[in-house]
Amino acid sequence: MLNNIWSTENGSYWVDFSTENTTLGSLSGATIIAYDDKLLLYGGLDANGSVVSNPYMESIDEGLSWSVPDTLYNRLRQMNISAAGDTTYINYAPRAYQSVLNVVVDNTAKGYSDHLIYLIGGINPRASKVYKDVWVGKLNRLSFPTDED
Repeated sequence: MLNNIWSTENGSYWVDFSTENTTLGSLSGATIIAYDDKLLLYGGLDANGSVVSNPYMESIDEGLSWSVPDTLYNRLRQMNISAAGDTTYINYAPRAYQSVLNVVVDNTAKGYSDHLIYLIGGINPRASKVYKDVWVGKLNRLSFPTDED
């Protein structure tokens, strides 16, 4: 039962979708949020207790199937520019048990809103590593004014 995928529309009648979903294995410590009409999954531990190698997956069908998105959307890195003008990149380390927030900042005066994702902290229990960093990202197309008035 722990590896099964269940869904309900009314809280009374439940349907087991485990046979339809073969794209996501057993995970613990993963975080899921709704963003841009999709479910986004961050991090987690596999059945062996190791941090999953891909820190980001998405579902466009309410969790029935999962995939790794195009690499244009799948880049989590921070750019640091030193005083000497050198550029270095810090890569996001895969982890589990992180907090993920979907924050909408209303810029009504400018005619749009920013839809931000915050990834906060997390752990890698195998490496005895506790993360205290905060990462912020967004899809730029969600921040442009729309003509839907």
